[in-house]
Parts: sequence; structure tokens; C-alpha cells
Amino acid sequence: MFRTADNQKTRGQSLVELAVVMPIAVMILVLSADFGRAMTAYIQVGSAAREGAAYGMQSSQAAQNTNGMTQAVLAETSHIWGEPVAVSFPDCEDDQARPAGGTYECVAVTVSYNFRPFVTIWPIPDNVPMERTVEMRVVN
Repeated sequence: MFRTADNQKTRGQSLVELAVVMPIAVMILVLSADFGRAMTAYIQVGSAAREGAAYGMQSSQAAQNTNGMTQAVLAETSHIWGEPVAVSFPDCEDDQARPAGGTYECVAVTVSYNFRPFVTIWPIPDNVPMERTVEMRVVN
């Protein structure tokens, strides 16, 4: 193989291109992983709120059992990493679809979680609060 002057000029070009592109590619990969983690956490927070409300809607006694609803929420959020979730039980706003003269008993569960991404650069905050509230009518 003969080396030409043109070949000698471009010998390090691939190494320079790799050095320029690699940090950008790694940052895109890490940000994609963080976005996936955030979406997974958001889905699990919503699912946990639904599970807590589903436990409370089974009967009037279950609707008063905040410990049981909290355990149902914590069992559903066992796959979320990082900070623990906060569970609260706000008053229901189930005023629509109430029959004339009748009342419905309902249960509401709110699950809050603070998501912390791996990478915190300028447009991405270091803490992303997530919260879901689910209301269900008590069936019995």
C-alpha cells in the first residue's frame, strides 16, 4: 500500500469525528433512559392511585380503612425507585350524576411522587413532582 499526501491528511479524521459525536450520542442515550424512567414512574403512580381507590370502593368499611388503602398503594409502587410515595385521602367531589334525594359515598386517593432524573442539565429540572388523584364510588 502506498501512502499518498491525501491519505495522510485524513488519517485522524475518523478519530476527531468520533470525539465530537460521542458525547452528544451518549447524552441522547442517557436522556432517553431518563424519559423512559419518568414515564414508567408516572404510569405506576396512576396505577397505584387506582389500586388504593379500588380497595376502598369495595364497601363502606373498606372506604374508612385508610391503612388498607395505603397498603394497596404501596404494594403497587414497589417497582418505583428512589423516594417513597406519599398517600393522602382528600374529600370526594362526586357531585355529578347524583340522583335526586340520594347520596353516593365515594373514596378518593392521591398518590404523590418526586422523580429525580439521572442527568440534570439546564432545561431538565432536578426534581419532577408527579401526582394522581382517583375517585371511585363505594359499591356496597
